[in-house]
Amino acid sequence: MKEKRKNKRFKVDASKIQAKMILSRKTDIVDISLDGVALQTDRRLEIGREYPIQLAYGVKSISVKGL
Repeated sequence: MKEKRKNKRFKVDASKIQAKMILSRKTDIVDISLDGVALQTDRRLEIGREYPIQLAYGVKSISVKGL
């Protein structure tokens, strides 16, 4: 099957990059690309709803919003 994504997705080493979401005890990054990130969480997420996410790499972090 041919890949339809515009940008290549990269697997993430969970020991190096962490993700946090409000009201979620556990959030893991599955993969990441220039267009987005695939997350696995202990909370059910609604399609089309916006969620604040904090991504951290060592002491550096960035806050983003995901749909």
